[in-house]
Amino acid sequence: MNGLGDGFPGTVRTSYPHMLAEDRVIWTRFLERYGGEVTRCWYDVHVGRAVPLPPEVGPEYLAVVEGVTKKRIDAVVLWRGRYCVVEVKPYAGFTALGQALAYTRLFRVEFATVREVVAMVVCGKVDVDLVDDFALHNVEVVQVGLGGGVV
Repeated sequence: MNGLGDGFPGTVRTSYPHMLAEDRVIWTRFLERYGGEVTRCWYDVHVGRAVPLPPEVGPEYLAVVEGVTKKRIDAVVLWRGRYCVVEVKPYAGFTALGQALAYTRLFRVEFATVREVVAMVVCGKVDVDLVDDFALHNVEVVQVGLGGGVV
């Protein structure tokens, strides 16, 4: 996809940019199960707007400000022919739902594509009270905790 760069294969790594230790465990489980179906993977994808610089700050700081203040998508994967904007969480609750929706919208704006783009949460466990909300908003949930599977 134009603007994303080459990305990585869908293989397990020792670390993934921007992911916390508890997220790395969940993401590694996902790749162990589905990595063979992942065509490409991009990590720490920046979307949205950076915090505006005050006029007295020089343009040489723009790259730094953009790097630390734009929103960051955990991963974008080309999986099963679709771009999946992935939020990784040990427990998928309200925050995961909101992040998946907002990041997917911002991704579509920033990286317009002819392929399908879907919101996805990869988690250890999903909040059972929110399963219907994830479905209502077309956010795919992949649980990789005990039992795993696509909800």
